[in-house]
Amino acid sequence: RPIRLIRLIRPIFLGLLLAGCDAGDRTPAEPPAPATASPIEVPRFMRVPSYPWGADQAGSCMHAACQNLLYAHGQQPLADYWYDNFGGPAGIAEVAEIARALGLDCRYTLSGDERFLDWCSENALGAAIYWQADRPGDHAITFCGYDGDGKAVLLGTINRRITRMPKAKFLATWCACGGKALTFVYPRPGDASSDL
Repeated sequence: RPIRLIRLIRPIFLGLLLAGCDAGDRTPAEPPAPATASPIEVPRFMRVPSYPWGADQAGSCMHAACQNLLYAHGQQPLADYWYDNFGGPAGIAEVAEIARALGLDCRYTLSGDERFLDWCSENALGAAIYWQADRPGDHAITFCGYDGDGKAVLLGTINRRITRMPKAKFLATWCACGGKALTFVYPRPGDASSDL
């Protein structure tokens, strides 16, 4: 009868022995969803309003929007340098040229690509955007990103105030203003350059 007892105990013993082993054929778990970044923040005392420039004292709203991005990204000396040396009316091409001359990598859209602003928000970059419903493309502000309630967070370059707007309304207005936006990209350890 000991042989019969061994035959009964063997499966139990093997079961206990192998209980902690990985079968090796499991489907890997879904990767966690990326955390949604918070909108960028520019302290009130660092918010740059549009400033007069040159003999005709033209506004510098696109430059101010870019400086707000630099302050939010912790690039204060560069933002100060930009303020002291550049101003007046500027388009995306002019601002991109200045950024590259200063060693900054920038990305932009000229076609109202909503995915660009999603990417800027998800990566806590923000963007300088053209914005003025009654005069399309004639003014620029800082897009800080989307908040947890799905609203666009905007920093004005005239009043230096933060406003929030439902995403759908914001995107419709932004596209009506030309759908142009620019942001700066900084290398992150182990992060390849963006494909945007």
